[in-house]
Amino acid sequence: MLDPKKLLVINQSIEIQKKEDFDNDPDKYYASRIEDINEKGIVIGTPIEKSVLVDLRPNSTVIIWLNEAIASYALFCRVRARIYEPLPLTFLDWPHDIQRIQRRNYVRVPASLQIEFSTGEKDAEGKEIFHSALTGDISGGGLNFTTSVKLSTKDPLKIILHLPGQEEIVLEGKITWIVHQSHNRYFVGIKFMKISEGIREHIIKYIFIRQRDLIRKGVLQKPNSPT
Repeated sequence: MLDPKKLLVINQSIEIQKKEDFDNDPDKYYASRIEDINEKGIVIGTPIEKSVLVDLRPNSTVIIWLNEAIASYALFCRVRARIYEPLPLTFLDWPHDIQRIQRRNYVRVPASLQIEFSTGEKDAEGKEIFHSALTGDISGGGLNFTTSVKLSTKDPLKIILHLPGQEEIVLEGKITWIVHQSHNRYFVGIKFMKISEGIREHIIKYIFIRQRDLIRKGVLQKPNSPT
């Protein structure tokens, strides 16, 4: 199971759903926020609907919906307790189940990452020629970069991607588009091909952390609902 401590942060906006609504009225959600995280579990602001506190009863199950990066996450938690003063708060146990719901489209985040790429061309000694570049953004499905190397959408591409704090990742890419920016500068879009789910998860983990960092800096807005 995923580690919920890596998904949750204090002051994080979330959506809450009662387990019975999940089964019978799946479109019914309540806005809330993570107020505290401790050894026993998670403290959330008790949601309010039409000026009335939502009845989240002790020992019932609620679902925390997180809408982040490439996927939505459903965290199933038992309600441990609730208080009304000085603020209405609901205390949840740590999730007993976490489900990852794949999104239809990969979310891109701006990121300047070092890459080396090759079209398979070799030098006089028979060694594969690699060119260096920096990415403009990245997603779980691809990336883009600017280069002075003239490429074609027919060129096969091997990419060596350097993620912070991780070993280099070797990827196979397909050039999906090229924009000629100036005399010798090209903006190139790449789709990852034949990528293992393990490698994709490494990239998604980086995107998740990067997106949170950008949200904290006010560069990106946090998504409000799944797409």
